[in-house]
Amino acid sequence: MTEAVRELIALGAAFGASCEPWLKHHATKSRELGMSDAAMREAITVGRMVREVSGKTILGLADKLIPDAGATGTTCCGNPSEATQTAPEKEKSGACC
Repeated sequence: MTEAVRELIALGAAFGASCEPWLKHHATKSRELGMSDAAMREAITVGRMVREVSGKTILGLADKLIPDAGATGTTCCGNPSEATQTAPEKEKSGACC
Protein backbone atom coordinates (compact mmCIF):
# COMPACT_ATOMS: atom_id res chain seq x y z
CA MET A 1 0.00 0.00 0.00
CA THR A 2 1.36 3.39 -0.90
CA GLU A 3 1.68 6.29 1.49
CA ALA A 4 -0.89 8.20 -0.59
CA VAL A 5 -3.47 5.40 -0.28
CA ARG A 6 -2.85 5.22 3.48
CA GLU A 7 -3.45 8.97 3.74
CA LEU A 8 -6.72 8.74 1.82
CA ILE A 9 -7.88 5.93 4.10
CA ALA A 10 -6.87 7.98 7.14
CA LEU A 11 -8.65 11.03 5.73
CA GLY A 12 -11.91 9.10 5.31
CA ALA A 13 -11.52 7.53 8.75
CA ALA A 14 -10.89 10.91 10.37
CA PHE A 15 -14.08 12.24 8.81
CA GLY A 16 -16.01 9.12 9.83
CA ALA A 17 -14.80 9.56 13.41
CA SER A 18 -15.59 13.31 13.38
CA CYS A 19 -12.01 14.02 14.45
CA GLU A 20 -11.28 17.60 13.40
CA PRO A 21 -7.54 17.62 14.23
CA TRP A 22 -6.88 14.42 12.30
CA LEU A 23 -9.06 15.52 9.39
CA LYS A 24 -6.93 18.67 9.08
CA HIS A 25 -3.70 16.69 9.45
CA HIS A 26 -4.58 14.08 6.84
CA ALA A 27 -5.98 16.66 4.40
CA THR A 28 -2.70 18.56 4.62
CA LYS A 29 -0.64 15.38 4.29
CA SER A 30 -2.72 14.19 1.32
CA ARG A 31 -2.15 17.52 -0.43
CA GLU A 32 1.59 17.28 0.26
CA LEU A 33 1.57 13.88 -1.44
CA GLY A 34 -0.13 15.41 -4.49
CA MET A 35 -3.59 13.93 -4.00
CA SER A 36 -6.29 15.64 -6.06
CA ASP A 37 -9.31 17.30 -4.53
CA ALA A 38 -11.46 14.69 -6.29
CA ALA A 39 -9.58 11.81 -4.64
CA MET A 40 -9.79 13.48 -1.25
CA ARG A 41 -13.54 14.15 -1.69
CA GLU A 42 -14.03 10.48 -2.57
CA ALA A 43 -12.28 9.47 0.66
CA ILE A 44 -14.52 11.89 2.59
CA THR A 45 -17.59 10.42 0.88
CA VAL A 46 -16.64 6.92 2.01
CA GLY A 47 -16.04 8.20 5.56
CA ARG A 48 -19.43 9.94 5.50
CA MET A 49 -21.20 6.75 4.41
CA VAL A 50 -19.55 4.79 7.22
CA ARG A 51 -20.54 7.46 9.76
CA GLU A 52 -24.15 7.59 8.53
CA VAL A 53 -24.61 3.81 8.63
CA SER A 54 -23.01 3.69 12.06
CA GLY A 55 -25.37 6.41 13.31
CA LYS A 56 -28.43 4.58 12.00
CA THR A 57 -27.22 1.30 13.46
CA ILE A 58 -26.61 2.68 16.95
CA LEU A 59 -29.93 4.56 16.89
CA GLY A 60 -31.65 1.29 15.96
CA LEU A 61 -30.00 -0.45 18.89
CA ALA A 62 -31.00 2.38 21.25
CA ASP A 63 -34.61 2.09 20.05
CA LYS A 64 -34.54 -1.66 20.67
CA LEU A 65 -32.98 -1.36 24.12
CA ILE A 66 -34.99 1.64 25.30
CA PRO A 67 -38.33 1.67 23.46
CA ASP A 68 -40.57 4.69 23.73
CA ALA A 69 -44.00 3.14 24.30
CA GLY A 70 -45.78 6.39 23.44
CA ALA A 71 -43.77 7.15 20.33
CA THR A 72 -45.39 7.19 16.97
CA GLY A 73 -43.19 8.18 14.13
CA THR A 74 -39.90 6.71 15.28
CA THR A 75 -38.44 3.73 13.56
CA CYS A 76 -35.71 1.33 14.41
CA CYS A 77 -33.70 2.90 11.61
CA GLY A 78 -34.25 6.42 12.84
CA ASN A 79 -36.20 7.78 9.86
CA PRO A 80 -39.36 9.41 11.25
CA SER A 81 -40.53 10.63 7.84
CA GLU A 82 -41.23 7.04 6.76
CA ALA A 83 -42.58 5.79 10.07
CA THR A 84 -45.74 3.74 10.26
CA GLN A 85 -44.70 1.50 13.14
CA THR A 86 -42.67 2.02 16.29
CA ALA A 87 -39.31 0.28 16.57
CA PRO A 88 -40.63 -2.60 18.73
CA GLU A 89 -43.47 -3.22 16.26
CA LYS A 90 -41.05 -3.22 13.32
CA GLU A 91 -38.69 -5.56 15.16
CA LYS A 92 -41.51 -8.01 15.88
CA SER A 93 -42.64 -7.93 12.25
CA GLY A 94 -39.10 -8.54 11.03
CA ALA A 95 -38.91 -5.15 9.30
CA CYS A 96 -36.32 -3.70 11.62
CA CYS A 97 -32.82 -3.13 10.28
